[in-house]
Amino acid sequence: MIFFDNASTTKPDEVALSIFEKTNIDAFYNASSLYKVGVQNKKKLEQIKHNTLSLLNANLHDNFIFTSGATEANNIIIKGIVRNKNSKLIFSSAEHPSVYNCAKELESQGYNVVFLPLTKAGIVDENIFSKEVDINTAFISIIHVSNETGAVNDIKKLVKHAKSINPNVIFHSDGVQAFGKIEVNIRNLNVDAYTISAHKIYGLKGIGGFYIKNNINLKPLIHGGGQQENFRSGTENFAAICSFEHTVTEAISNQAIRYKKALDVCNHFKSKIQQALPNTILISGEDCSPYIITLAFPPVKSETLVYLLDEKGFLIGNGSACSSKNKGNRVLNNMGITANIIDSSIRISISKNTTKKEVDALVIALKECVESYMSKIKITQKV
Repeated sequence: MIFFDNASTTKPDEVALSIFEKTNIDAFYNASSLYKVGVQNKKKLEQIKHNTLSLLNANLHDNFIFTSGATEANNIIIKGIVRNKNSKLIFSSAEHPSVYNCAKELESQGYNVVFLPLTKAGIVDENIFSKEVDINTAFISIIHVSNETGAVNDIKKLVKHAKSINPNVIFHSDGVQAFGKIEVNIRNLNVDAYTISAHKIYGLKGIGGFYIKNNINLKPLIHGGGQQENFRSGTENFAAICSFEHTVTEAISNQAIRYKKALDVCNHFKSKIQQALPNTILISGEDCSPYIITLAFPPVKSETLVYLLDEKGFLIGNGSACSSKNKGNRVLNNMGITANIIDSSIRISISKNTTKKEVDALVIALKECVESYMSKIKITQKV
C-alpha cells in the first residue's frame, strides 16, 4: 500500500513510538505527585512546554496547553473564550469541522456568528473580512492552511487589520496543517491562540495542544484537579507529551528540507497528471501548501476513485477525514466550485517520505481508473 492521505494522518516515526513506550515503562509516575520521580516528571513537562513555545517562536511567558489533539484544543479555545452574546464572532467558511461545528453550535445558542466567504483560491475574502470586522468583534478564528486544498491564509495581515479596528479582539488560528510544514512564527503572526497536532507531522495520535497568550481569560471546560494551570484538568499524558517533544522538534529542524522536497514532488505530480489526463481540474492553486493537492476528474465520482485506487494499492482522500461521511464539500462549495466537480474531487496529500517514483505509479493508476470508468460510461450510453 502507498499512502497518499497524509493530511488526515501520518505514519509515526519509530523514535516517537519508542519514546512513548520507554517513558510509559520507566517514567509512568503522576506529574502531580510529591515524591521525587513525580516532581521530575513535572519539571520535564514544564521544560517541554517552554521548548514548544520556543519552536513556535512565541513569548516564553505565554502558555502552551497539552490536549488529546486539535479537536479538543479548538473546542477549549472557542467555547472557553466566547461568552458575550452581544459581540460578533467571525469564522471562515474553510474551517476544520472541529472549529466550524463549534461555531454552528454557538450560532444555535443565539450568538452573533458570521461565516466569511472564500475566494476562488480557497482563502478568506479579505475585502469582506475588512468590512465585517468592527469594534464589536470579540473573537475571530481563521484557519492557517486549509486541510481541504492547502490554501494559505495571510494570518499576519488579517490579525493586523483586526487589531487595528479592535485591539481587544481575540484572534485564533488552527495551525494543524501549517506547523512543521510552513514557517510559523507566533510573534510575527501576533495571534492570541494557535492550535497544533502531532499526528499530522509523524507523531502519535491523541496528543496536541494550543498556544495562548497569558492575558487571555480562558474558562476551563474540564474541571478537576486543576492541572496545566487549571486550563485543562486531568492527569497529563506524560509519555505522549515526551513523544510530542521529539515530533515537534524534528518537524521544525527538518522543515525547510522537507518543504523543498514536498514542493518538488508536488510540482512533479501536477505536471505528470496533466500530461496523462489533460482534462484534469486542479483545484489547489500555485500558492497552496505543496503537501496538499486537490483535483477532480469529472464525471468520475470521488468515491469510485477512492475504491478503485484502494484495490490497486493506493490510499487517497476525498476531503477531510473528520467529515468524510458528509455529502458534498462545504469548503469547495464556498470556493464557488460546481457540484459536478465537487463530486469528482479527490485529495492527494504527500509526506516527507513520498517519492517521485510513488507519484509516477499513482499517475499511472489514476489514468487507468479514469479511462476504465469513461469507457464503461460510453458502453452504457451505446446500449
